[in-house]
Amino acid sequence: MKAIKRILFVCSDIHLLNPLFQVILNQAVEADPILSVAEISVESAVISWPGAESVANYLPAPEMESALGEMGFSCKTNRSREIKLHPEILLWADSILVPGLMEEDMLCAFSHDAWSKIVQIESFCGKHEAGKQLLSYDSLPKTKDYYSSMAAKFKELIPYLIGRIKDSLTNALIVKGIGMNKKTAWGSAIVIGRASVVRRGYDLENFVKENILVVDRLGAVLKGDIDTDLAVSVIKKFVETPDFYEDKVLEIKDKLQHFEAMMKGGTVAPKRPRFFPDGENAIEIIVRNAKGIICSRGYHVNEVMNSPYHIPYISSCVGATQQIKDNQLIVMDTSRGEVYDASLLRQL
Repeated sequence: MKAIKRILFVCSDIHLLNPLFQVILNQAVEADPILSVAEISVESAVISWPGAESVANYLPAPEMESALGEMGFSCKTNRSREIKLHPEILLWADSILVPGLMEEDMLCAFSHDAWSKIVQIESFCGKHEAGKQLLSYDSLPKTKDYYSSMAAKFKELIPYLIGRIKDSLTNALIVKGIGMNKKTAWGSAIVIGRASVVRRGYDLENFVKENILVVDRLGAVLKGDIDTDLAVSVIKKFVETPDFYEDKVLEIKDKLQHFEAMMKGGTVAPKRPRFFPDGENAIEIIVRNAKGIICSRGYHVNEVMNSPYHIPYISSCVGATQQIKDNQLIVMDTSRGEVYDASLLRQL
């Protein structure tokens, strides 16, 4: 599949909605780290009616500027080029998106270069219904309310636009699983960072703070692969002043108190030191210091330990510890359960 990295919105010189489409999609792209890393570009252009005088650059209507301004968008610097004066922009684009059939026909009549790239916006998003058009505009006056309405309708399509663009980036996809902790402004938890791959307990010593933890499974299996010396080494690396000797003494004192109480017929619950050096605490310390977590196996009870820390997490990424390399720059998208190679996103 060809990557869609250069998107061109085209409207006729009558409707001129392209600046509105461009600024709204641009903001969504800038807010999505995956698309930012992939260097997605969004441009707009105008196709004029046959016989109409061509204008080098079209400016947004004042009513559009006002409507978008109230919604937190700015199109003041937008300049839409006339396709008849700049036909090279059709070659530049990977996809040419138009609001309706009229622009589609006008572009096809103007250039064969556009034929395989043109698609109506709603069809591109998979939201087209026969006889219905969300972005209907023919008979409406071009008032501020009109542009506000069109912007609101177009924003409904943004998640589908983003999804379609990401679907085209599959050559950079490393693994796919089930995403959890999905929280960002655009409905996804996205993290960019270096991977720390942990296949065995001793790999925990090489974990780097703020890296993305890539592991087969958190829990009993990994915990059983961590002895006390390894746990001490891991915890000391991330806890500023863990006095393990004092903790050990406290543990012995607790056991003595418990024994003495039992001899007297009472009970005293022994207190477990906060940073007692065992596999469970070693794993918890790593989780606390991870930027994100990727597990190659399915969801297990012990994996919920990341929930209190709201760490982006993808489960069931089969082969993750084999496909992802240690220190590799990756991008997690928990809304889609996908992990991308950041360098390949730029190269597509």
